[in-house]
Amino acid sequence: MMKPFKLQAVLDYRQTLSNIAQQELYRTREEEKELIAKLGKERRELDNLYADFAERQQSGLTANELVLYEKSCVHKAESLELLEKKLGTIRRKVTAQRQTLCEADRDKKLLERFKEKQMDAYNLMLHRREVSKQDEISIQKHGR
Repeated sequence: MMKPFKLQAVLDYRQTLSNIAQQELYRTREEEKELIAKLGKERRELDNLYADFAERQQSGLTANELVLYEKSCVHKAESLELLEKKLGTIRRKVTAQRQTLCEADRDKKLLERFKEKQMDAYNLMLHRREVSKQDEISIQKHGR
């Protein structure tokens, strides 16, 4: 029969914290991937807009078209800048969540090692008892 680990509730709680941190990191990494894809799309759209603008300039533009292209380019560039700032924020969040996950895992492993040591000590104590009983039985048999 195994001796129950008295801090099992704490170990379970730390496991839960580790799982939560892992899930949050996964969600944030997915958000980061989506944002990177969106950034790539926005960059391609801006490049296409510039290329279209340059092509249209060759054939001649009206003043209204020039203003329209300029506003569109400025809007896309601002949108791109906003997405890049958001990506920086998400990357900082990923770094912080990785740190949280590392700490949660470290705390959990510390308790797991403590549990293993406690179980080893308990098993050693049981083994010593068993050896002591066997020695006692052996002494009794030789004493007859």
